[in-house]
Amino acid sequence: MSNFEEKNGKRAFRVYPSWDATASTQAERTQQWQLEYFFEIIEAMDFNKIAAL
Repeated sequence: MSNFEEKNGKRAFRVYPSWDATASTQAERTQQWQLEYFFEIIEAMDFNKIAAL
């Protein structure tokens, strides 16, 4: 059996959009860096910023 087969790690992650009220300090920190990657869908979107991701 390889080391990969012996270890079980995280298999999911949480996403915290701006409208989500975080319940812990860790969730708040995660939300802060994630917010850079959320985009509000409006008529005049900055597609250059989206493409840069």
